[in-house]
Amino acid sequence: MKNYYVNNQAQSNGDHEVHTADCRYLPSLLNRKALGQHENCKLAVTEAKKRIQSQTVVKRVLMIAIKASS
Repeated sequence: MKNYYVNNQAQSNGDHEVHTADCRYLPSLLNRKALGQHENCKLAVTEAKKRIQSQTVVKRVLMIAIKASS
């Protein structure tokens, strides 16, 4: 199994790239999150989608809370 990472920065189309630890295009430490070990890229992408979706929900809730407190 390989270690996978997701790029914190979305591409222009909104997608976040997933890389293996040995990828020559692996983002810098500050620009990636570890996804853990996975048997294949498809499983790593599934995990990345869960994390990105969860992050998006948290951001939306925070924005709503900030607007409500204004």
